[in-house]
Amino acid sequence: MNVTEIIIKIYFLYFLGIVGTLIGLTWYASHKFSKLENSIEWIKRELGNLWDAVKGREARRAGAEATGSPINPTELGWKYIRESGLDKIVDTEKKEELLEKLKNSLGKDYAEYDVQEKARKLVVSMKDDPMFKPVKEYAFSNGIDVDIILLLGGLLLRDNFLNQQHQTAPSAKKQ
Repeated sequence: MNVTEIIIKIYFLYFLGIVGTLIGLTWYASHKFSKLENSIEWIKRELGNLWDAVKGREARRAGAEATGSPINPTELGWKYIRESGLDKIVDTEKKEELLEKLKNSLGKDYAEYDVQEKARKLVVSMKDDPMFKPVKEYAFSNGIDVDIILLLGGLLLRDNFLNQQHQTAPSAKKQ
C-alpha cells in the first residue's frame, strides 16, 4: 500500500500567532509600498510637465500657434478652431462651465501666465469629455493631433477668463 499522508497539527494559540504575524507583515509591506509611491510622485508630475512642453512645441511646429507672449493661434490655428467647432464650445456652449473649472484650478494669487497654462492643461485634460467629441472627430478626419487643437482651445479659455479679445498671431510657418 502506497498511501502518503501529511498531517499537520497546529494548536489554536500557534494558529493565532501565525495569522497575527501575517497581518503584521502585510501591514508593514503596504506601508513601505505607500512610501515608494509617494517618493515617485514627483517623477510623474515632472513627466506630465515634460509632455505638456512637447505638445506645446508640436502646436508651434505644426504652425497652429506662434511663439511670443502671450501665445496666440495663427491663421491655421484659427482654421482648426473654427472648422472643429471648438470656438462655439469654448466661447458659447460650455463657456461658463469651463470658466468655473479654470477658476477652481487657480490659486488666489495667479499671474496671466498661470491662467494660460492652467487653461491649456484643463482643456487637454477634458479630451474625453463628450463636449469635445466634435473636435476629436474633426481631428481624426483631418489627420491632426487632437491635443494641438485642444491646446488652442485653452488659449480661447484664457482670453475669456481674462476678458481679453481673441487675437491672431502672424504665421510662424510658411504654408
